[in-house]
Amino acid sequence: MRDTRIALVMITITLIAIGVVMIFSASSIYAWEKLGSSTYFLKRHLFYLLVGLLMALAVMSADYRLLHKVARPLMLVSLFLLLPGSGCNEP
Repeated sequence: MRDTRIALVMITITLIAIGVVMIFSASSIYAWEKLGSSTYFLKRHLFYLLVGLLMALAVMSADYRLLHKVARPLMLVSLFLLLPGSGCNEP
């Protein structure tokens, strides 16, 4: 079980690192030309990566039995939040 966890963490870290490199590689010239900073999108991506990591840690530390009690309302809220974006063709 411990080997599986280590493998899962290593795969996740590898995919995150590849994603960070791809974001920088794909957006640095555009950001330099349009925004004057080649690292604009990289910084933004790293910020949201940190926010996601903190939220994941918060969810992991929460007692899952408490989440079971609020699962249905959370599902309804998430479905409601999906509605405004459905059928939207504009950016």
